[in-house]
Amino acid sequence: MNSQSLADPGQLNADRLRFLDIARGLAVLGVIAVHTVQQFPTNVRPLDWWLGLGQFGVQLFFVISAYTMCMTLAARRHTERRPFIAFIVRRFCRLAIPMWAAMFLYSLFLIFDIPYFASKSLDGWVILLNAAMLSALSPTAFGVCVPGSGSIATEALFYLVFPMLFGMRRSPVALSVTCIASVLADYFLFRPAVLFIVDLSGGADSHVLNQYFLYGLNKQLPVFLAGMLLFAFYDRECEFKLTEWMWIAAATVFFGLFSGFIAIVAVVSWLVAYALRRSGFGSEVIGWLGRHSYSIYLFHFAALNLFLMAIPQAQRSGLFPFCFVACVALTAAAARFTKVWLEDAGTQLGRALVVRWKLA
Repeated sequence: MNSQSLADPGQLNADRLRFLDIARGLAVLGVIAVHTVQQFPTNVRPLDWWLGLGQFGVQLFFVISAYTMCMTLAARRHTERRPFIAFIVRRFCRLAIPMWAAMFLYSLFLIFDIPYFASKSLDGWVILLNAAMLSALSPTAFGVCVPGSGSIATEALFYLVFPMLFGMRRSPVALSVTCIASVLADYFLFRPAVLFIVDLSGGADSHVLNQYFLYGLNKQLPVFLAGMLLFAFYDRECEFKLTEWMWIAAATVFFGLFSGFIAIVAVVSWLVAYALRRSGFGSEVIGWLGRHSYSIYLFHFAALNLFLMAIPQAQRSGLFPFCFVACVALTAAAARFTKVWLEDAGTQLGRALVVRWKLA
């Protein structure tokens, strides 16, 4: 792949799209692996531990998402009247329609008392926040209606704050300072304030609250900033000054002091994304999974539910290979339809609204 500026819409070529698809495909395979091994262990502890690292495919998603947003908006900001609003409208429709279908499915699991991956609440306010893709604003609604949807809510919230960050997309120093400021704000302002409000309101489910603090934008913003840094690195033709590298190193160390393993994962995700783009590695199968990764992510919990209902607890050990392959195959088959009927339908609706509201 060449190193020409990403700001040129004509440069959004197949090679770059392949790199993004491969990264998403690897990320979704990692997420399926961790959720499968949690229910169907291999009985080899070191292997179970390594498979468990698949949970950090979420951070790879975040890095790729921020990179893609920079690339897309850099290409469209001179060709659309309201590029940020148009982007949010298109992306909301694409994410929301599959999410609504998933909310309905997992609420059925709750209603029929299936004790595995299911909605945790049918409360009207919780449902409304999740349907509006705003559950990341509430520690009591975060990822409650759809298993694993907290990370999607965090990404949706990032879309809303991204216009304030877009101007620093080419500045490693500004991105580094923002990283440090976000970490300080999280630990010394955001967390104490949330805990205080939760206590006043009568408390919250401890698991949901822990997930909120771990996967909310308050914690994950530096990971998105890593994706923006990847864009800056290529947009400036891989040329950073020594002082800029020093700021990046300082922000990374600072993030690590407060967030430990998440900081390491952010660095690894950056390196994986960099390596994939640099090497031009391609796989038709993984790329296809990447293009269908959103639908696969949303509904792979439902596939696991089928296995959990069919296989007794005492017989689950050692079944990871079978269940993992079966889960990937089943959700991939379903994604062929859900992507067209739900995700692509949402994309078409978003484009129609952008035209109707004269945002483009």
